[in-house]
Amino acid sequence: MYKARLLLRTGAGLVTDRGWERLEQLFADDRHAPVEIMWGVHQKIMAPYRAKTPAEGKQLMSKVIDSLTTGVPEALEELKSLGKTLAQRRKDILACYRPPRHLQRAHRSSQRPAWSTYAASPSDSETQPTTPYAASSTPEASDNSYYTPKREEPICRNSPAAGRPHSL
Repeated sequence: MYKARLLLRTGAGLVTDRGWERLEQLFADDRHAPVEIMWGVHQKIMAPYRAKTPAEGKQLMSKVIDSLTTGVPEALEELKSLGKTLAQRRKDILACYRPPRHLQRAHRSSQRPAWSTYAASPSDSETQPTTPYAASSTPEASDNSYYTPKREEPICRNSPAAGRPHSL
């Protein structure tokens, strides 16, 4: 089981031939039947996220939620609990499957000028006054209160030259 942990998290469409052989060997053992069931459920839960359209994803996820709320054996407690949680959060989960935002909003190009994507023209915006280049480039205008290390100084703070004992 430990050796197959990465393989069990891999999508079915990405599993190689060698991976399928390893899964078949793993699932051949009856003790691993619950793992096989959970792996199949995991694949079904991930499929809606790989759907081509949000509507298709929403439909697939709705089917998964329905299948997990009915007909799950009592022995699979975790799976029943997952089904219960998904059923309680159905509205929130299915709300994730919407068209992209740019398709949800009405196009507002009629409110803007044809030449711009901005609501106002660039000349309407007010900018802050800037400092002239000459005033900020003089040595007197520069702040020299910070320390600049010299090239000869060691970079290591714990070095003997820095006045501290060297810790090895």
